Amino acid sequence: MMKHFFLVFFSLLIGAGPCFASPGADLIFSQEVFALTAAGEKMPTVAVDPLEMENLRRLDFDLGRGRVLRIETNLDDAEKRGLPRFVSMVRECFEHIEASTGRSLDGDILLYLIGFDEVPISYSFQAAYSASEPWLEVRLLMVEEGEFLSGGEAADNVVDFLYDTLPHELGHDVLNGMRNLEHDIDGRTSFQTRWFIEGVCEYLAKTFSRGHTAQAQQHGLAMRAGGSELLTDTQGTALFGWQQQNDLLTRQESNRYGGSMWAMMAWFESIPLKALLDQVESAAQPMDGKGLVALLQQTAGIAPDQLLTRAYVMAQQKERLPAMARARIEGR
Repeated sequence: MMKHFFLVFFSLLIGAGPCFASPGADLIFSQEVFALTAAGEKMPTVAVDPLEMENLRRLDFDLGRGRVLRIETNLDDAEKRGLPRFVSMVRECFEHIEASTGRSLDGDILLYLIGFDEVPISYSFQAAYSASEPWLEVRLLMVEEGEFLSGGEAADNVVDFLYDTLPHELGHDVLNGMRNLEHDIDGRTSFQTRWFIEGVCEYLAKTFSRGHTAQAQQHGLAMRAGGSELLTDTQGTALFGWQQQNDLLTRQESNRYGGSMWAMMAWFESIPLKALLDQVESAAQPMDGKGLVALLQQTAGIAPDQLLTRAYVMAQQKERLPAMARARIEGR
């Protein structure tokens, strides 16, 4: 009998001990994925502790302008699996985000690259690192025996990291540096800017993936399939009130990412991303949701409902592409 289970994912960045804010203090990166059986019972969890790995090694790679990609890994054959090309793609991702936004990414990446004979379904990972280092991102990537890190045979989760997660999160790093743009934070009243922020980050991720291998292009062409569904909904304008804390189902949340991306792409037809970010940053007052709507009317001459109409037309044209692209790829 086939066993059914559900995966639940958590990723946390927490302080270690009372010296959280002190220079040189440790931060703890913690990530947990656990599976539930159909009966709702939690499956056994594998604890992954890099400090217990005797063969763990540290590799530093230059990302330009003094920035570093630091990889902590237990793989002794990472180079043979395509690590040099993997590093090149991280560097290209930085360049894409900076070129697209006209803004610099000043900081490093810390990546825990952990290999297993078979990646556990349920696991908990925890690692401490210095708070004094200028980390933009701290991430975990797990691969199985024989899986590649780059090229046409790269593992699916590697492709997800390089062409979806990394460019999206680097987009957040750029926007986080724009002090004039209000950000929603858990436990605080919403500024109703999430549609703008997530829309920009999704756009950056998808435009990066489109320029690479056929495997990566599927991510770019997919463009958050289903995103146009929200744009046709009579409650479509609720997109502009999308909050960090909500009761949305997974599909509904995903649709809002897609809908936000299409809305921003429709806006970019009137003003390029770099110029739009310049406008946001030079605003006389901190930019919240109302300010963004006013800026939309100023730069594009349209109201939110008209933006959604334009976004829907664009999404209808481009969401037909994934199936066509997959057919071409599979037919090779």
